[in-house]
Amino acid sequence: MDRSHRRSLAELRSIQDWYLRYQLETVPGVAEVATIGGFVKQYQVNLDPNKLRAYGIPLSTVIEKYAPARMKWVGACSKWAARST
Repeated sequence: MDRSHRRSLAELRSIQDWYLRYQLETVPGVAEVATIGGFVKQYQVNLDPNKLRAYGIPLSTVIEKYAPARMKWVGACSKWAARST
């Protein structure tokens, strides 16, 4: 809880997901740390099909580079495909 109100719910959620969770899981007797509440930070990648073509970059290359970050591509690919046709 941020009693100082200096951090947003998204920031607090990120701190919990990337730092506190792992520290709490090392405490003896703690089996799992489940996050409830807060806002999950989301990222959106807007691709310009004309620029990708101009630079000779296929969509599969972009997806391949971002896949390790576990981004959800289903909606993004559908929108991109619809705009590029």
